[in-house]
Amino acid sequence: MISQARQGIMAQINANPSRLRFIRLTMVDDGFGDEIPMGDPMKYTAKVRISHESKSVPQLEPKPVGLGTNLARFILADYKTLIHEGDRFTYQGTGWEVGVVDPLSYGSEIVGYQAPIKEAAIMEA
Repeated sequence: MISQARQGIMAQINANPSRLRFIRLTMVDDGFGDEIPMGDPMKYTAKVRISHESKSVPQLEPKPVGLGTNLARFILADYKTLIHEGDRFTYQGTGWEVGVVDPLSYGSEIVGYQAPIKEAAIMEA
């Protein structure tokens, strides 16, 4: 069953894949309650899926007619791609940063990872 769940994640990724180059900065405490980058950034490439999803659960209440704008972008990665919160990448000419990463599991095994992404400064890959 674990392999089927992992194959399902890969099928979702392969339906609309993007091969992206990620940059991960090593952050350290600056002594004043913030963090600053230290050392050379780690770079890696991964095949993932970028999608639009609803930001919240729809409520049963009257809404104005028209196009809803309650959408956010998410990233979906397989179980071997260890995306981390704060990783950055460029997608379609825009810089993006990975939000809190949610491991997707079946039983006690990880089958993939998903996270919201938000616009960020473009970093050189």
